[in-house]
Amino acid sequence: VAFRELVPNILNVSRKCLASGVEEVAVIAFEIFDDLVESPAPLLGASVVSIVQFSLEVASNQTLESNTRHQ
Repeated sequence: VAFRELVPNILNVSRKCLASGVEEVAVIAFEIFDDLVESPAPLLGASVVSIVQFSLEVASNQTLESNTRHQ
């Protein structure tokens, strides 16, 4: 449950890294979120909305690599 508090930080760091051209961090963040979604424990809670917003931002950003956008 305390993990939920880390989600905003993961999103913020991912956004900063994307702005700096370090797309690998966003890919890792997506892998983390994917693992959490598949977890039987309810780890994401209300953070799902922020994660979906971030996913849409990344997917629609044509300046990012195709691999990053399709995560």
